[in-house]
Amino acid sequence: MSVASPDLCERTPHRPTSRPPAEREPLLSDLSAWLRTVTVPPLAPEQAWGADRAERVRLAALGGMAAALLQASDHELERQGVNVWPAEVAAWLGGPHPPHELRDRLLQSLEDDDDVLADLYLRCVSPVGRRPLGTFFTPPALAGHMVSHIQQMLPSAPRTVIDPGAGVGAFTRLTTAQWPEANHVAVDVNLATLGLLIVRCHLQGRAVSHTDAWGARGDLNGHAELGIAKDYWSRQTSSIVTPRLQDFLEWLACDYSRTSAPRLILGNPPYVRHQAIPSEQREAARHAAGSLVHSKLAGLSTYFTAASLASLSPEDSLCLVLPSNWTEAHYGRGLREHLWTLHRRRVELHTFPDDEVRLFPGAAVGAVILFVGPVAETAQPFISARTRLGAEGVSIVDSRQSDRSRSLPATFTLEALRAPAADNHHSRATPALLHAYQLGDVARVRRGVATGANAVFLLKDEVAEGFPPSMRLRAISRLRTLETPVLDRSVWNKLAADGARCWLLKLPACSALTDLPPAIGAYLTQQIEAVPGLLARELVRRRHPWWVLERVEAPSILVSPMTKTEHRVVMNAVGAVPTNTLYGVYVDEPGVSVRAVTDWLRSSQGQAAMRAASRSQGAGLRKLEPRALSSLMLPKDL
Repeated sequence: MSVASPDLCERTPHRPTSRPPAEREPLLSDLSAWLRTVTVPPLAPEQAWGADRAERVRLAALGGMAAALLQASDHELERQGVNVWPAEVAAWLGGPHPPHELRDRLLQSLEDDDDVLADLYLRCVSPVGRRPLGTFFTPPALAGHMVSHIQQMLPSAPRTVIDPGAGVGAFTRLTTAQWPEANHVAVDVNLATLGLLIVRCHLQGRAVSHTDAWGARGDLNGHAELGIAKDYWSRQTSSIVTPRLQDFLEWLACDYSRTSAPRLILGNPPYVRHQAIPSEQREAARHAAGSLVHSKLAGLSTYFTAASLASLSPEDSLCLVLPSNWTEAHYGRGLREHLWTLHRRRVELHTFPDDEVRLFPGAAVGAVILFVGPVAETAQPFISARTRLGAEGVSIVDSRQSDRSRSLPATFTLEALRAPAADNHHSRATPALLHAYQLGDVARVRRGVATGANAVFLLKDEVAEGFPPSMRLRAISRLRTLETPVLDRSVWNKLAADGARCWLLKLPACSALTDLPPAIGAYLTQQIEAVPGLLARELVRRRHPWWVLERVEAPSILVSPMTKTEHRVVMNAVGAVPTNTLYGVYVDEPGVSVRAVTDWLRSSQGQAAMRAASRSQGAGLRKLEPRALSSLMLPKDL
């Protein structure tokens, strides 16, 4: 059961304060042009993980721009020097300065509370280069909504505010204004963004500590050990910002308990998919998350959330904007179960419509805001809110209170949280399906083969012709161009003739490339040279030898799991092996018609069942997991 929570709906939308992007364009264009002309050594790869050399040069050049801003804004800062900065950030400041006119325009933009630093970073590093660190900047209106909303939830002001994945300071500059007496900890592994955050704090008059300002504040004389001049401290502000160039999970384990309670963890954790997390980091993240995350399919933001929740003391709180995957995915079940049982903490989940807002540019995923309050003396509500981010800012459209005495909902979508208790399942028994069975009762469902390098292992017809027939298999990686319900030889031949990569290498486990047929050995040697970092890729590196793929077999039916409209379903008459962009359905039960199962999955009833079982990815895109596909109820007379 769920009941309305009108108090949330009546709150005034939080409106954005930064100028429209179009008004920043001339400045951003001029800054970008200057950065491309600067000659400086690039940042080391480990200082800007994922960025290419040209991008690392531009990030290094940002340091000189930052130093120019400081010198122009306050002679006291110049006199004070950089002894309060982390060593790596202090070194970063040594680049050439931009022309005074360009510097002054940027300084004026920052004084107008503009969001120009985030946009400038986006100009320096491509989406591909930002992906390994999960760098997505939070819209000002969204950050303001989160700070305003959590402030209304808290019974008292926090003494410590922690920003995980702090970026250029979208949250830190708001929290220092909202809670000036608190200690503020900004944690990030990105040297350039943390440096820009520190610059922004100095420009706002926030004291920046290079040591741990934990515990009680004491008097002003006690801050001499932080490298902060007493006159600068007393003249500027009471806020302390402690920047930490460090992995947040490591900081959480080592330093969180040393800070003063009540604490608030507030921010936008990095969005890094599980495939992009190095295996050593993934194991450390799973250890930090404890029992709240069991699956290796969780992304980095899920590990951040789980580890943060596990670290909260009774008076601590949390407010994070997250990709919405965990609210539906199997790997998020432990997290959902934990939140559902926090009866004495107020929990709120604010969900944005998929087709209305993209908070994670370049990623087909929706967004939710998770609020978790401190432990109270009485039972607290679990609130689900439908939220919008528009021209007027963030507003709460409607909200409902869920009954936590009932069993855990299957997912944390708005529909599941607000559904009657008996209706909270993907597959529902109806009179027409009382004697139906699950697809998993008659078939296996599994993802296609993951090569780790499709450009190497998937071949076009003209390349495959030069290899032995025993070392190549018919393959298929996408269904969207198929108009027929059956993939037979004629349809597959047309795909190959049109230039699709329709062959998959199937190579034996010999000890060296020289043991393979000469044509294949030469081809693989050429690919090692042509594809940068091929042997260092996660899947390739884990295989021994690297050219031997997992055991592959052709399924009976091919299913496309991602769609904005209908899931494509094709009977696999030609015996093509799917890549991991597709699912294979292996009908094993004697007497079950593959054609009948295919036709039902393609029917309006089958499509409706798949849509109900799928989960939202944002921007109208939905994804069907193998487990959900296996659980579909088939008609008894199929």
